[in-house]
Amino acid sequence: MSGTFGDLLKGVGLEASEPESAEESPAATEPAPAPESEVTYARKMVIRMSKKGHRGKTVTQIDGIVSGHKAVLKRLKRELGSGGRIDGDTLIMQGSQVERIARWFESQGVVQVVRS
Repeated sequence: MSGTFGDLLKGVGLEASEPESAEESPAATEPAPAPESEVTYARKMVIRMSKKGHRGKTVTQIDGIVSGHKAVLKRLKRELGSGGRIDGDTLIMQGSQVERIARWFESQGVVQVVRS
């Protein structure tokens, strides 16, 4: 069996076509998709500690994120080394971390961070 792949295809009655270049494919001409989610903060961020409704465990609640909740949660979990989840429009981080989270948002450029 000698020959090229194209010769084998011709032997069974098929023709080999040239591969499409990346420049000609329609996917290459489409604009890149938007980022997963743009993060938008409200004018005022409210960060508070709570135990109510969490089986007696201390959590830190973050309000004031308009969009991009998943992206913010992912970055906060990685930066703080703590677990967290999204509950409606509120981020819930494990433990009492009001000061650490407030400093993190201030370093991200949020102007008004309220600690309560």
